[in-house]
Amino acid sequence: MRRGFTVLAALVLGVAACAGNQPSTEQKTQGQTATSVGFAECPKSPATCNTGQRRQGGQLIYALEQQWTNWNIDSAGGNLFYTSQALGPLNPGIFIQSPDAKVRLNTDLMESAELTDPTTIVYKIRKEAVWDDGVPIDVKDLQYLWRVANGRDCDVAKCTPYTQAGFDQIKSIDSPDGKTVTVKLTKPFAEWQALWAQSRIYPAHVAEKAVGPLDNEANLAKAVEFFSKTVPTWSGGPYKLQEYKQGDSLVMVPNPQWYGQQKPTLDRLIFKIITDVPQLPTALANREVNAIYPQPQVDMVQQLKQDQNSNFYIGPGLGWEHFDIRTTNTFLKDKALRQALFTAVNRQALIDKTVGQFAPDIKPLNNYNLFPGVSPYYKDVITPTGAGGGDIDTAKSVLTKAGYKIDPDGLVTPKGEKVAPLRLRYTGGNEVRKVICEQFAEMVRPLGVTLKVEPTDDLSGTLGKGDFDIILFGWTGTIFPFVNAQQNWASASASNYSKYGDKQIDGLINDAVQTADQSAAADLLNQGLERFAAGYAVLPIYQKPTMIAVNKDVVNVRNNPTGDGPVYNAKEWGLLAQ
Repeated sequence: MRRGFTVLAALVLGVAACAGNQPSTEQKTQGQTATSVGFAECPKSPATCNTGQRRQGGQLIYALEQQWTNWNIDSAGGNLFYTSQALGPLNPGIFIQSPDAKVRLNTDLMESAELTDPTTIVYKIRKEAVWDDGVPIDVKDLQYLWRVANGRDCDVAKCTPYTQAGFDQIKSIDSPDGKTVTVKLTKPFAEWQALWAQSRIYPAHVAEKAVGPLDNEANLAKAVEFFSKTVPTWSGGPYKLQEYKQGDSLVMVPNPQWYGQQKPTLDRLIFKIITDVPQLPTALANREVNAIYPQPQVDMVQQLKQDQNSNFYIGPGLGWEHFDIRTTNTFLKDKALRQALFTAVNRQALIDKTVGQFAPDIKPLNNYNLFPGVSPYYKDVITPTGAGGGDIDTAKSVLTKAGYKIDPDGLVTPKGEKVAPLRLRYTGGNEVRKVICEQFAEMVRPLGVTLKVEPTDDLSGTLGKGDFDIILFGWTGTIFPFVNAQQNWASASASNYSKYGDKQIDGLINDAVQTADQSAAADLLNQGLERFAAGYAVLPIYQKPTMIAVNKDVVNVRNNPTGDGPVYNAKEWGLLAQ
């Protein structure tokens, strides 16, 4: 997830926050921003704020809010933000998304990566780059991901890549020595830096040892399953996994084969899984953890303001919250019912009752992949559909015109069936999402629809199995809007959890990905998103604010609103030198 528009830097540069470990805990709140002085330099220097000299040794504990069951972040079932955070120090990428929302070459891994002509990319992997067992990181590792994602070597239903974008345009991958890699494309690919960047590199030789040669569909599918089910025994990053306790923690230690110039100073980097999100500020104050990166909530912000030993930051991010309707549901496959539900929900009211209490400038989001004030190509594709405005009368009219009857005992379909209660799911422990779901259920009650609000402790499993009728979750935004639109909304994409789409939408989004001119590409993308919005399968709610808080002796940990998150520079994390 690494390229995007340079104007995305404005998002970061305009927010508030991060810097050295000053003792002051003065706070300010302005629009979507709140910060303690300890994070004061981020508006001018988002990629270098909170920099400090590290002492040798010690441990740093970073909290993660969710448990996962899939370890393959390149698969649809494993492509979750928290999984990518835990695996960030182990699985490298060719490019990095930095806190200033720019894409930068991973110079630990790479000498260079260059588009030599519109359909040729030449990568030069550093000779020193090896996996922790000493095997070189090389062309075989790139070829593996290409084969499981291109849709030709392995059917997408079997290899379940979270995206095919760009990989399905690769014609060949060759290398004379394993380290200099030439990639030939069938068509130009505007966001070529997303390849092996928003995806992560896995060790092909480990998969081959487990399942056999990766030259056939059966073994490729087995390799995907192997990486999905196997707790990592490998590392191509600055740390390696020493111990994993399911549902509790991952303990990492420095990788002795690490080839990068910046060496870890920590003895141990621990990812602590705490799904009881409201307890995170208390855990931080008690130094049970040293850094947290949760979705901000009202009570949590108030607690952090009182913590004299930590610094915190809140600002707008690239992630966004949304409702997805499972269009394969017996009742929800009818567009009229989906339209009525989304027409009845009042997004601004949902915001006002939750995140609006500490970020009063947040407004409903009206695009899926382009953000207002961030992309010059932003277009409102939601308002024309009537969705999200809380118009109960129009919602009722949509239903009655379609032949539904709103009876005292519930909604009756045109065929005379009573609409059964529908399950509305959210991630357990997230109070903001719980309140939003409960409010949504109340808003649609006048339609005769009952929504049963249910938490899930396994978001990846719930999404992958389609174990919901409606679900509230967040996409982590990236700086590759065209690639991510293809991931999110292509009808055949395993990451399209609503299962809504059509060939016209696919064609417009695919054309956008393959169009080198970004203005023309954005026009095609917006056309596709307008058509997608008219299907009433996914409703954006708001662009999520980000919040990071750290103990004052933690250095080089900073906010990163992109898909790489704060762990993009985990090799530099440390404790302040005395």
